[in-house]
Amino acid sequence: MIELGYIIDILKGKKPWLKNLKGRILDAGCGEGDFLAKFPNSIGIDINIEHLKKAKTKNKNVVLASVTHIPFKSESIDSIYSHDVIEHLDVNSAYEMFIEFQRILKKGGCIVLRTQMATPKIWNTFSHVKPYPASSIKKLLSAEHLETFSPLKTLIIKEVYYFGRYSKIKIMRYIYSFIAHFLKVGRISYAMIIIKEE
Repeated sequence: MIELGYIIDILKGKKPWLKNLKGRILDAGCGEGDFLAKFPNSIGIDINIEHLKKAKTKNKNVVLASVTHIPFKSESIDSIYSHDVIEHLDVNSAYEMFIEFQRILKKGGCIVLRTQMATPKIWNTFSHVKPYPASSIKKLLSAEHLETFSPLKTLIIKEVYYFGRYSKIKIMRYIYSFIAHFLKVGRISYAMIIIKEE
């Protein structure tokens, strides 16, 4: 359930889903490094060399790597941020990504997963393979799902924040996101907070 504090944060222009990120943070699929610039203690990985060159100008801690084969030791990362990455992956690769996240994340660590909903806009990018609704990830992380994948029992969904459509008018952007939280109408993306059990 969304708390009153979340509504106040949104109205103030804050991003409450980011407050869960602490310690050594991995930006999984860092792109050109916008997140890395705001979080100097973060490390970025990406498969696009050109993006990494730009990211390196904002934060030197970048590595050429895939989210399905992360070159870090087990339980060596406190938090993971992944924004608009999963929709570029087929189902098997998305599952491998979650296995890697589970492996490298410390107990009690947090994943912030941002992705787009299944709207017509998602198909405007050629490399988008599949949308992953929050309900499908909830099923995957559930011990009682009927998928062919083994459940990832140590990853628990703490919260899902839904976002409405973008507007250049700040107050309208906040209103759209506020409405998207309570009504399925107008949802275009979400941020899912996942915790690794201790």
